[in-house]
Amino acid sequence: MTGRNTAALAPTLLLALLTGCADPPPAADAGVTVDAGAVDDAGLDAGAPLPTCESEPCTLVWTAGPEMETPLDHHTTAVIMGATSPWLTVVGGVRTEDANIVDMYETISIARIALDGSLGDWGVAARLSMPISFHAQAMLADGRVVLLGGVSQDATGPFALPNVTFLRVDADGALDLSAGAPLPGAFRHATAEVIGDRLFLIGGLGTSGPQDRVVSATVAPGGVNAAWEDEAPLPRARTHHASVAHAGRIYVFGGYDPDQVASPEILRSTHDAAGRITGWETVGTWERPRWTSSAFVHDGWVYLLGGGVFLGGGAAENLDSVIRAELTEAGIGPFEEVDAPLPVGRSHVHQAPMHGGFVYSVGGRTGASFTSTGAVQIGRLAP
Repeated sequence: MTGRNTAALAPTLLLALLTGCADPPPAADAGVTVDAGAVDDAGLDAGAPLPTCESEPCTLVWTAGPEMETPLDHHTTAVIMGATSPWLTVVGGVRTEDANIVDMYETISIARIALDGSLGDWGVAARLSMPISFHAQAMLADGRVVLLGGVSQDATGPFALPNVTFLRVDADGALDLSAGAPLPGAFRHATAEVIGDRLFLIGGLGTSGPQDRVVSATVAPGGVNAAWEDEAPLPRARTHHASVAHAGRIYVFGGYDPDQVASPEILRSTHDAAGRITGWETVGTWERPRWTSSAFVHDGWVYLLGGGVFLGGGAAENLDSVIRAELTEAGIGPFEEVDAPLPVGRSHVHQAPMHGGFVYSVGGRTGASFTSTGAVQIGRLAP
């Protein structure tokens, strides 16, 4: 991967970044064709049906995939469908050594997903016109990936991105990038969810620290409606959280507030008939709230992978445990630990996309030194 030196981008500086000017629509330098490689005899591989684990929720069986060439964190990860194959896709990110960010990336890297869930070699499919990290990501019903906000840098230093970028595979098997309406402010370490035809962007870091702001816009085949609108804010500013959409609601887990106190309240959105958020209700709490976990929903259960916790005195720990809880009409059941920990404790792995009964976890920060890893773990959902 080609990086941009960002030695000055210390974590404390990120809290003081100001919103940059809107940039032109992103350009991309072509690289590996997304549909390169062998084609399965069965044609397009949509993945095996996700397993149903009868009376008990699923567990995970982990195996190692091919490592990324460059260790990274604060990236996003998605599964995109090419004309003949699914691909695991990693966008941007930074490389961290001893909790200091030393590089930021503009690369879009891909690895082909085989029928058995394994991954082919990593390659660079395209390069964005600028580095990107700390951004949010959502998957649209039409298969597009949308990247929202985050941080970039140029010769003058780092700045908050207002950009909205759509990523898809075109008919020729190449990655196609297009720009959406810029965000109405700074959103770093936010999360994004889609309900119906509306895209929501939730919390994260604003211009001066954690924010309670929630905005939305309608999505259509051509992009995002230019009018971003404010939704009912979170009850308290929150950043570094995880979220999932389930049964027409958004659930928010963990993160921390402006005082850098972990957020124990589990929130669920309430909506009006038009789908707009009218408020947030507390549906549960957890004893040891995490930040920067990745989360996914399967069979009505939410799974949270890894993440970090504060230990006091400025210390923190990266967790390897996987926990789950049942999402119910009343809210959420108690968390329980899954007997399937990650092979190594990691934080700042913001997505764990599913495909064909497999979950993919890429990169992150590990160890007491909070240093990036390029490790890739593949979790098979199993009874």
